[in-house]
Amino acid sequence: GTCAATTDTVLLTNYDIPAVAKANIDQKHCNDSIFTMAANKPTEYGAYGAWTIVGGKQAWITITDTTLNTTKVKVLAGHTATLVWTITNGTCVATTDTVLLTNYDKPAIANADIDQKHCNDSIFTMAANKPTEYGAYGAWTIVGGKQSWITITDTTLNTTKVKVLAGHTAALVWTITNGTCAATTDTVLLTNYDVPAVAKANVDQKHCNDSIFTMAANKPSEYGAYGAWTIVGGKQSWITITDTTLNTTKVKVLAGHTAALVWTVTNGTCAATTDTVLLTN
Repeated sequence: GTCAATTDTVLLTNYDIPAVAKANIDQKHCNDSIFTMAANKPTEYGAYGAWTIVGGKQAWITITDTTLNTTKVKVLAGHTATLVWTITNGTCVATTDTVLLTNYDKPAIANADIDQKHCNDSIFTMAANKPTEYGAYGAWTIVGGKQSWITITDTTLNTTKVKVLAGHTAALVWTITNGTCAATTDTVLLTNYDVPAVAKANVDQKHCNDSIFTMAANKPSEYGAYGAWTIVGGKQSWITITDTTLNTTKVKVLAGHTAALVWTVTNGTCAATTDTVLLTN
């Protein structure tokens, strides 16, 4: 009738379903703390996105703007951050996606330690440095020598045992790797010498006014072994050795003199063997 009417207002909102959240691919850096995010931007009316930290500590992660899809994120070296990008729109179910940000420390400089030399002892104990950076690891590889004479007990252990058969040398590389950072390497040589043959200078020789003697010592057959003649009796002035390293060398001894020569067979760190011969002219 003639009475004053009463009114009330109601809002009816039908939200769009928010887009599927896409935080983009995981990112890996080497000692570079600033990451640029590349999530999708909500396009629906009223929708918005937000970044949240779900893995890692606040102490090493800083998000510049949690509502910006392309925000910068700082992650300290040696750490990983797990972030979730969430797109929300009113009463609709939010959509989410997760991204991992890893900032690797530069790996330590690899140190395989000093070269090692053994005599007929096939077991070598390595002494490389152990990686201390988060996620870093080391590995041994053979770069010189054949698999048939080299055995590495544990290729990932810095102090592993390595077997090298006698008479052979192994060249190993110790590599320290950490994520996307450049690996560091160092090389070590392991030599296992054979015990040298017993030196044999052969029988004493006697000439009559014939100064040239032909030696007949044994020739070293072990890998790396060598022989050498030295004068241990007589004077240099009346003795001349043509080639001190040749087992069958010529030796000149002046008439009226005697020379005492030693034939020494040497191989690396092994004890040398010797034999003496007398040459009388």
